[in-house]
Amino acid sequence: MATTGYLRDLIDGTRLDWQFNPEDLPVTVGANWSEKQVRGGSFPRQHYTGGKGREGKIDLVFIRQELDAADIERIRRQLEALPLPDYDGSGRLRQGPHPVLLVFGGHRTLRVIITSVELKSGPWFDPDTTTPGELRATLEWKNVPVNGDLSRDDVLAGR
Repeated sequence: MATTGYLRDLIDGTRLDWQFNPEDLPVTVGANWSEKQVRGGSFPRQHYTGGKGREGKIDLVFIRQELDAADIERIRRQLEALPLPDYDGSGRLRQGPHPVLLVFGGHRTLRVIITSVELKSGPWFDPDTTTPGELRATLEWKNVPVNGDLSRDDVLAGR
């Protein structure tokens, strides 16, 4: 089985390969605008205040490869941790969610944070242990530039 895509945590280096490419990789790009009243004008002018960056959603399906489905449980725990922050030993917030590389085969690589994870087990389960043989995940993400601010290349997609 060839790896078609993966998520790689940029802090701890963990990698989550998926078995199949998603059906699509939708990306939403937007900009923030404000209205400026022009003295004597009959309508307000639009004033660019900044880009929103890229965001999107990706649907993944994981099918067990180990007989006891322990791999599905590992994947579930890894996915559930993606949108959560890290805490230090005293319980204080140390860092927000880890940035990850979203690699979509050779087509696209994005540096993102995962903002939301929705998991669904099934539709088939082991009849003896009731462990799921399949896990469906919907990940919502936002683009996170390396230096914190969107650059010209980030906004214009390298054009």
